[in-house]
Amino acid sequence: MRKRTHQESGFTLLEIMLVIFLMGMTVSGVVMTLSSANGDNELKQQANRFVGMLELAEEEALVRSLEIGIVIDDQAYQFAYLNDKNRWQVFEQSAFFNKVDMPEAISLSFELAGLKAEGGFLGNKTLFDDKKLFEDDDGLFEDKKKAVKITPQIYIYSSGEVTDFSLTMSSFDADSGTREVTIKYNEFGELVIGQVTDQ
Repeated sequence: MRKRTHQESGFTLLEIMLVIFLMGMTVSGVVMTLSSANGDNELKQQANRFVGMLELAEEEALVRSLEIGIVIDDQAYQFAYLNDKNRWQVFEQSAFFNKVDMPEAISLSFELAGLKAEGGFLGNKTLFDDKKLFEDDDGLFEDKKKAVKITPQIYIYSSGEVTDFSLTMSSFDADSGTREVTIKYNEFGELVIGQVTDQ
């Protein structure tokens, strides 16, 4: 029998991590250079930032085989991952996945599987159960007797799939009224940012 010599080609983990790092630096650079001179630019800037972070999280989930979630408040969002103890934990000392607080004039709302959230933190409820979104649990932080249990509303699976959702960023200005932009997946499974419109 003849031995077959076959050299497999592909990307090393180091090369993939380097690409992710460069993508993150690019996203950060774009966010920092965008102008926030008016409300429309600010909305577009925040929408682009969210999309950039979500796309980066998709890559992170694939490369590291992580289940990643996004917790959304009425004026902030935070990325978390499912740790070895099967508990959701926020990214600590991350260059790209730190909590993002919206400017005072911008608020967030979203729909998941056709169900619209009411108020901040879904009216203090999750979409899936009757518990508070953040609730006390034990053993996560050394300096506290009780830890925070995190329940994301949007999931980014290690397969690269993302929960079907629609996120709306709204900005109120006394002169121009309420303006909003919506981020959602289209019928082709592409993440798109809509036009800024009047409410």
